[in-house]
Amino acid sequence: MPAYFCLNIELSITPNAVKYFLAALQKSGATFKSGYWDGEHDSLEEIIAWNQEYIERNTWCWDKNTQQWKHKQFLFDYDGFSECRLYTYPLNDENTFLSRLIIPEDDFYEYTRVNGSLSTYEKRDRMESVKQLALRIWEYSQALSIQTEWECSDCAPHYMEIVEGTPPQVEPFCIIPTKAYREEWNMTCVPTARNGVLIENERNWFYN
Repeated sequence: MPAYFCLNIELSITPNAVKYFLAALQKSGATFKSGYWDGEHDSLEEIIAWNQEYIERNTWCWDKNTQQWKHKQFLFDYDGFSECRLYTYPLNDENTFLSRLIIPEDDFYEYTRVNGSLSTYEKRDRMESVKQLALRIWEYSQALSIQTEWECSDCAPHYMEIVEGTPPQVEPFCIIPTKAYREEWNMTCVPTARNGVLIENERNWFYN
């Protein structure tokens, strides 16, 4: 399994939350392709229903047979990326859930071998495409926060932790409500739709 870059999108658990979020994601430019993981043979509507029940139970599903967390995932096409996979899980006591959109890290790099040495080039247009997707998701959905991480990143804080003063994870960008931003974080940010703020950190544009 490859290393993945991830958009962490936190939302409130409400009736039809998964359905409404999936509609916003598709409006943002991602096209549903098929189910994935335990949902390969299910329709979009069946996977949405399963995930809605999952988050409303507010407890993770453990498969005793496979010794793995059970997920019915979504596979999407977006802007030529090799894989865009989405799965959800509840955050237990917080009445929120995460939708994690993952893309292979290799999609953000180009590898060239010259005289026996492997050179790596950053595909900055690929990350810009994901950032624009995130901005549209923020605009069209009721996301509480959108944070980014690489495979070896620390875990991103939950939305309420951000509200209480924990800096968001910006690897290399995040989107949070303007009211949650704190000046003492001293981060580069610009206003965006739905009373949000886009925060960027060029030093974390690519994981090293």
